[in-house]
Amino acid sequence: MELDIKNFDNLRRQQFIYPSLYNSTRKNQFELKYTELENIDVIIKNPSKGRGSQSHFYAQHFVYLEQLWIWMLDYTAGVDLDELAPRVAEVVNIFSDWFEVNKLLTKRLAIEFGEELDPNAAAPDFYNLLDYEDTLQLLGIALLLRDEISVLRIIECLKFYRGSDGLFEQLIFDYVDDGKDSEQLFHDAPYRLLLQVFFEEDKTKGVEFLQEYLKSWYPYMEGARWWGCLVFCVNAFLKCGHPLFKLNTEPYQRRSPVADWHRPFLTNIL
Repeated sequence: MELDIKNFDNLRRQQFIYPSLYNSTRKNQFELKYTELENIDVIIKNPSKGRGSQSHFYAQHFVYLEQLWIWMLDYTAGVDLDELAPRVAEVVNIFSDWFEVNKLLTKRLAIEFGEELDPNAAAPDFYNLLDYEDTLQLLGIALLLRDEISVLRIIECLKFYRGSDGLFEQLIFDYVDDGKDSEQLFHDAPYRLLLQVFFEEDKTKGVEFLQEYLKSWYPYMEGARWWGCLVFCVNAFLKCGHPLFKLNTEPYQRRSPVADWHRPFLTNIL
């Protein structure tokens, strides 16, 4: 994939990215991804580890994140949505592979500790704020790009969390037959503000909740490897590989209109 470098400034969706930074970061992310894929082969062939080991689980997680961040980097640099939209499925494929590895790990742990464990346990740990944020970001991208198959696949991988998080339930409401309204959240701050929007009938007040959420979101992400990039934006991509990302997908409307005024754009700011 090649970008029009001469027109880069007009195409980019983030003012801090420039051609050399984009190219070096993208190269680095692919190198990291392929190195970890080679590591997975080594792990699988190792008799003391093998498929479904904790090492396999962590390596597959790493590959998934790199694939997601490559997609986000390309979006940030201005790659056309018509090219990016089909590539969401590639990210979801690796996310689904991570889920399958976790199922093998769960079986291993059940045998090792002699306990009954849910075979459908999700790979992301929603108690971990960064896992939660990454997962909802992937889901939000798939929703905004009208990729119904990817949305349903993500829901399948996360069925372990059905009914346990109100924000997750609201995001998937149009794609399930048993939608649930819940005020329960894994992370009250900052996501309580966002969940309130779904239940707010007053559009003006709902927008106020959104604005407050946007102001509070970044401080709560401290600990992420990309945290601080806004301060050190010149080296942000080289240091941590995480693009400052905001998805604006006006050409891609939701698959069907909904009565609520808020659902169409909430996934835009996860």
